[in-house]
Amino acid sequence: MLQRFATVLSAAGLAMTVACSRSDSGITNAVKAKLAADDTVKASEISVDTGANVVTLNGTVGTSAAKKRAVMIARNTKGVTHVIDDIVVDREVAATTGTVEEK
Repeated sequence: MLQRFATVLSAAGLAMTVACSRSDSGITNAVKAKLAADDTVKASEISVDTGANVVTLNGTVGTSAAKKRAVMIARNTKGVTHVIDDIVVDREVAATTGTVEEK
């Protein structure tokens, strides 16, 4: 009886994990975590919103490479069906993220 209960409980836990990973909030959290961990976009100011498995990216990045990488990360996140890219490239953002040397 105890073994059967444990099996049912494990199956329920697995179902919840799968359901949460595909929920809008789960997708948003996954995309944000991947963006933060990526060396190309981690210093960028990108907001992530998800509705009906559609991710909208807003914000400013310093390079077109960072923009492309952010969109690719979102598209490759499990559960995402479409990505709306509202990211703006502003070269001055890149200039402010580097180190400044005093002379």
